[in-house]
Formats: sequence, C-alpha cells, structure tokens
Amino acid sequence: MPVNQIPTRVTAAQEFYVRLMRGDHSPFHLCAHSLTPTLLGAEPQDGPNPLTGDQPPPLVPSNPRPESVPEPQIQDAPKIEDASQPRVVLLGTGGGPPAVAHRANTATAVAIGDAVYVVDCGRGAVSAYVNAGLSLGHLRAIFVTHMHADHNGELINFFLYGLHPQGPAGGGLPARIQVFGPGRSDELIAMGAPIESPICPSAPMSGTADLLSHSIAAHAGHLNVAKAAGFPDIREAIAVTELTVATADNQASPLAADLGLQVVTADLGVVDAGANSEPAPAMDPVVIMEDDRVRVSAILVPHGGMFPALAYRFDTDSGSVVVSGDTAKSENVVALAAGSDLLLHEVMDAEAMIASGMPEQFVREILLQVHTDSVEVGEVGSEAGVKRIALHHFVPSQPGAVGDDQWRRQVSRHYDGEVIVGQDLMSIPLGTH
Repeated sequence: MPVNQIPTRVTAAQEFYVRLMRGDHSPFHLCAHSLTPTLLGAEPQDGPNPLTGDQPPPLVPSNPRPESVPEPQIQDAPKIEDASQPRVVLLGTGGGPPAVAHRANTATAVAIGDAVYVVDCGRGAVSAYVNAGLSLGHLRAIFVTHMHADHNGELINFFLYGLHPQGPAGGGLPARIQVFGPGRSDELIAMGAPIESPICPSAPMSGTADLLSHSIAAHAGHLNVAKAAGFPDIREAIAVTELTVATADNQASPLAADLGLQVVTADLGVVDAGANSEPAPAMDPVVIMEDDRVRVSAILVPHGGMFPALAYRFDTDSGSVVVSGDTAKSENVVALAAGSDLLLHEVMDAEAMIASGMPEQFVREILLQVHTDSVEVGEVGSEAGVKRIALHHFVPSQPGAVGDDQWRRQVSRHYDGEVIVGQDLMSIPLGTH
C-alpha cells in the first residue's frame, strides 16, 4: 500500500470505531473481506479482497447453532414506576472477600430525580448500576468510604465503560464526575501490628487519587486508542477531592500530577486522629459537597488500619440517608445519623461466623473491632433516632447464611423502627414511608 494512503485509512477506522460504539452499523460491512475497502471509500466486492487477495469468508457460520439450543434470553432492566421518586438503590450488599454467587459487593446509589450519587464501587457495581435502570448520563458524583477493594475495586470501571463520544445523549457520563474519598495515610498497620515488607513502600496506604491515577496508567493503551477515536479524555472526566486529616500524609499522588488529573484536598478538621492512635475521634460532621439536589456530609469511622475511613450523609428535600461504610460501632455514626430517615448500615453476625468455623478469638478480637454486630446496629439506630434501618455489607455474605428474620430479630432487640434486610437491586423510596 502506498504510504500516502495510510492516514486516510486510519481516519476512516477512527470514524468506524466511533460510529460502531454509537450503535450505527448501517454504513459498514462487518465481514472481514469487505471491511478495508469500505473504509477506504470503495464498495464491497464479491470477489477477493483487492488489497490482500484473500477470498471472502462464508456469510453464514459453518457450524450454525442447533435448533434444539435456545437463544440466550436477556432480561430487561427493572421497570421504575416513577423515575423522579427519590430513592436509594442497593447495587451490591455483600461484604467481601471472598466473592460469592448471587450477591455483588458493596455499592449504593442515591437517586434524586435525574441526579445520581454513588457510594462505593465494589465488585459488580457498574453492571448493577445499569441493571437497576439508572442512566450513566445522570451520575454526578462518586463517594468512596475507604480503600478496601470490595468498596473501590470498580471505581475506574465507571469511567472505562461510561465515557462515550456523545456524552449523556449517547448514554455516557457527563463531562466531569466528582470523586470523593480518603487521602493517603502514612500509618500502616494490620490487626494491631506493623506490616513488614509492604507492597508499594512509597505509598503503602494509598489514597483515592493514587487508585485512579494508577488505574488510568494501567489502561493507557485502551484509553489512548479510545481518545484518538473521539472518546473523551478520561483525565478531563474526573475531579478528585481527597478527604484528609492533619496527622496523615497529605502528599499528592505524583502520578496523578504527571497525568494532569485534577486533585484537591479537603481537611476534615481533625488533628488527633490516626490508625495507630484514634482512627475516629469524636467530631462534628463536615459538609463536603452541596448542589441543587443534595448536601453531603462526612465523618470519620473506625475501621482498623484502614485509615481514614468515612461515613456519608445525604440530605435532600425528600429526606436523609446515611451510609455507614465499614465500621465498628461508632458514636460518630450516631452523630452523623441523628434524626435521619434511613440508616444504611453494614452488619455482621458474630455468632454465625463462629459457628461457621472461624476462630472465636479472631471474630471477637479482630472482626468486631472493625465491623458492627447486628445487635449493635440496632443500638446505633436507636441512639441516633433514625426512622428506618436498612442492612447491607452482610458478613457472612453468602445469601441465606443468616435468614432475613434472624437479621431483623437481632437488630430489633434494641431498635423499635422498621428494619429492611437489603438485597441486590432493591430500591428503597425516600420520603414516602
């Protein structure tokens, strides 16, 4: 091929890729022998490929699907009777690891009309988001509670699969999404002891900007090709706000700076907090974001060496919801949830974990220092005066390991309000109970 034809072919290929991703297949013949001449402006030929001499492949497969094998059925997204109804959608309700069948990891959407706010992005979050009938074009912000993978493992996927040349009009993300989450910590402990030979010693307790920037770098090949084909530049689609405390390492991510990723920090105003001291000292909630639909506040919660760890409150005209994040029983959650309409709280059945064979000492001295037992969840709801409690981030996470009635009985031991046992894709209305 003459060298001077190559730019024309590349430009046509870019056009093909963009139009294909937009769902417009009509101008293109997708069989292999006719793709190249069509891109170069020629009509497809019935004979050999004029550039390669290859004969065209058959237009039907040589081994068609037997008639006895049914075509796969694709379920429609759940119907939403009133998309304007403010609601909380449980995208995933499992604590993890390990991965279990029929339950995704923790992720939650707060939908206020045509504005959606996501809290945590565990395994399965993006698929659950679209399966719930939510539009990526309505996503405004993502909030990460802490840096465990079952809460942030799919953060980058919202951008890898959500960016689209036509933006919201084509089902893709808006021009820029705000991402809020923990900043770095310079304290590295696990189960009360320092960690020897840490992975990535330059940033062993990474922050939200680290996670995103290294994920972008790992997918640079895909992202550069997509960018050349007309997709948005991922670096311009993300605005990170790292929530920090004065005692933590607030150094900005060097890679984020190299990428040109927009990163700012917001100090939570706490000077005596730390993984090795007090991870969640008593404090007042801090407003971190406010727009025309919601005001979002954050507070520190205790989750062992995973510091800082956060809980979030969303106040709307239709009601308020608090997402506890992973936490031991905490007075800060009580303060944040005071008078709220819905408390979405993580939950663990310690006795079920022991009965499953987990050593009792590990459950009582380790797990209960970083998670909240079901009876304690009821105590938190009662002390905060919340109207309803919804349970998620189940430990154990296998569906049916603890019955729904058992979860309700345990939480209701010290709580008189409604207890909702969460399920994946459950939608909980705000303001109509």
